[in-house]
Amino acid sequence: MVFPTKRHAAALSLLATLPLNACTGNQASGDAQWRSLFNGNDLSGWTRTGGHHNIRVENGIIIGTAVPKQDSEFLLSEQRFGDFILEAEFRIDGVLNSGIIFRSEEDTPGSDSGVKGYQMEIDPGARGWSGGLYAEGLPWGWLYPPNINRACIGQYRKNDWNHYRIEAIGSEISTFVNGVPCARITDDRIVDGHIALQVHGVEASGARGFPGDSVSWRSLRVLTDNLAKSRTPAIYSTPHITYRPNHLTEWERSQGWRMIEAVRTGSLGDFATADRTGGEEKHYTKLHAGDLWSLSLTDQKQNFSVKWVFRVAEGTEASIAYLTNSCELARGEKVIAPRYRITGRSDDLDSFFYTDGGREVGSLRGAILATNLSEPYPIMRINPVGEWNTAEIRVEDKVAQHWLNNIKVVEYKLIDRPELLSPALNGQIGEASSGSSMICLRVDTGSLDLHSIKVRSH
Repeated sequence: MVFPTKRHAAALSLLATLPLNACTGNQASGDAQWRSLFNGNDLSGWTRTGGHHNIRVENGIIIGTAVPKQDSEFLLSEQRFGDFILEAEFRIDGVLNSGIIFRSEEDTPGSDSGVKGYQMEIDPGARGWSGGLYAEGLPWGWLYPPNINRACIGQYRKNDWNHYRIEAIGSEISTFVNGVPCARITDDRIVDGHIALQVHGVEASGARGFPGDSVSWRSLRVLTDNLAKSRTPAIYSTPHITYRPNHLTEWERSQGWRMIEAVRTGSLGDFATADRTGGEEKHYTKLHAGDLWSLSLTDQKQNFSVKWVFRVAEGTEASIAYLTNSCELARGEKVIAPRYRITGRSDDLDSFFYTDGGREVGSLRGAILATNLSEPYPIMRINPVGEWNTAEIRVEDKVAQHWLNNIKVVEYKLIDRPELLSPALNGQIGEASSGSSMICLRVDTGSLDLHSIKVRSH
């Protein structure tokens, strides 16, 4: 369920009428000083790192053919780039997964260790997430899965050449597939690095391709000067995700999101143990065992979304109760409210985000285990203890959803779970309320860091 606004729908309708080159800046501008990254003859200007696949140049095209039992291999540009616009054409023969990694570094310089950085995904499989942004080699997982912007899904053309464009200017990163806007994020964690082309390692399952599948590259060019003249004007129908702490994008504002400060509200005296922390991690609130944070949704329909960014310590147990009348109830053993579960148990996060099956993080506590409902793969996208995760609860039209790192992990009808709602709220779901509904974050054990708490009503 996307919950688009009327403004969003109208903008998408307008976008659909534009020609492809209308979406991607001033590409044909005569004063743009594009530089080629490939001389058409050999791999001068590039180094190889990672696995060992069959990479060669034929007829002015770079071709990488997958070899069995090899890790992913990367062609790494010798030159580094900070702010730039990159364009490239590629073709997949078979179902080989691939991508363009940028602002990247070798994991271990001077060894065949792979790279880490932002990646614009090439996904020729059934999922169709080409154009999304992924953190290659980093414990951040998917930064922008295209299920956020469904206009991007399906733009990849099978068995044909495709055009990719990346605009990385300051902390703003945007991607385009065949002229269509896909991902758009704000993230200032990586400021420069190499550009890398991936030939993905293949497995017996064929999930990321088969031996003999190949990726081909041509027309690789980069622009580093006068970027303001060539960057694509902001298209506000494209969902804009931010990884800058306590920051709202203009797109979020247009969707009705507002920022909530994670500070003591005065209603809960023992919240004084929370710490405000600055420095390297910017700005976050630390909650300890016994702390309770609350938010009141007053005099509005019980249709809302709330999201937050959290990081847990080992052994932490916490939960977000919602659709409840009082946060004081959340202190007792008999909680009359649905709850989004947060845990820092290593056995629940032991496999990073490649975790099969249902898990506790993101689950409807005591009722429904979290599973991946956004992809055709049974993979939970959980970042490990000590790393930041993004959680979201959505309630609309008597349906509740739990999201974890932009992946839907729980969905249920409220009328199917009457035992989780207080009698006062049971008949009010989806109706105007004269009272208030509370959202309550409770830490039972351990500690939890928290920032970027955002809420909107529908």
